[in-house]
This record gives sequence, C-alpha cells and structure tokens, in this order.
Amino acid sequence: MAGKAKNANRKAKDSVFNDLFTIPKYKYQLFMQLHPEATDIKETDIEIVTLEHVLMNNEYNDLGLLAGDHFLILAEA
Repeated sequence: MAGKAKNANRKAKDSVFNDLFTIPKYKYQLFMQLHPEATDIKETDIEIVTLEHVLMNNEYNDLGLLAGDHFLILAEA
C-alpha cells in the first residue's frame, strides 16, 4: 500500500467522538478533567444533551453534557 493515498472516511469522525462519550466512564472522566471541583457529581448524574439532525443533514461534531448545575458544550470550530 506504500505510495497509494487512501481517502479518509470523513463521516466516521463525528460518530467516533460522540460514541466514545456515550460510555458513562468516559463521560465522567472528561467532565472531571474539566471540573475537578465538582466533587458531588457521580457518573450517573451526567446526561448527554447534544444537537440532533433536525433541520439539516450535515454531521454535527459537537457534544453537550449536563451534570448538576454545570452545562458543558464541546464544539468543532
């Protein structure tokens, strides 16, 4: 395969990013890295609140997390 360029599957990047954080352990680890002071938040307290494909068919590469009174949005710029 040397010398031959393969086209990347651009549709996979959104699903890998979002699917990774549907796993409760990883949602919790991400949240705690960004908010280590939130010692009262448990793994089960974190809810995903991400935009769905409603008006457009484009892929959204973002993630929204809600945990207690913390609202986190990670968006692709």
